Amino acid sequence: MHVDDEQVGTIGRKNRAIVLVVFVAIAVVAVVLTVQSVMRVTDEPKPGLQYGVGADGFSAFVEKDGNIGVSEVVDKSMVVNALGERATSVEAGKVDKVFNLNGNLGQTITFTFIRTDGVKADLYIDKRVYKSSQALEDDRIYQSTLDAGKIKGHPLYYRAAQTLGPDREYHLMVVDGLTVYRFVVAQPFKNITISEVDALAALKTLASTAHFN
Repeated sequence: MHVDDEQVGTIGRKNRAIVLVVFVAIAVVAVVLTVQSVMRVTDEPKPGLQYGVGADGFSAFVEKDGNIGVSEVVDKSMVVNALGERATSVEAGKVDKVFNLNGNLGQTITFTFIRTDGVKADLYIDKRVYKSSQALEDDRIYQSTLDAGKIKGHPLYYRAAQTLGPDREYHLMVVDGLTVYRFVVAQPFKNITISEVDALAALKTLASTAHFN
């Protein structure tokens, strides 16, 4: 089973973690069942070809021309305003390709910024569109979350901090029907200067001005 560097580079932080778990799970199943690889990814899918599809109908692939509008949720000026004095500069947002995980779509926009101590950190927004209420429930999005009321009429949740690779991440989640938005500040876990409380305050400010579509 192989995924080329180009495809990995088009997947956002959260989606890369999901892809890794998916691939490992598929590899284990393949060994146990002694079958050929259940997943095949091609660089140039032909019309009508289901690529990255397993024998059981499970699928995971990058939609090279897909777009679910994550770049319309916030813009750079909104991020600059939300971070305030926590950042000395903010780069333009980088939008990743849409990742299709069994019919559920995800896309991420990342704003890299420089903290006041000169260290790089990221603020990113991950947008997920689920194919059904059952798919949303199966993803256990509410696990390790705390109800924080509502924002712009949508349920708001704080999510427990996570350490993913070299980063410590602080999360704020907004749920709009079958669409879920995660607002995240990520910084080196060995060099944290923006506290969880401070990061969540910035994310709440950003979410309060976001465009949920």
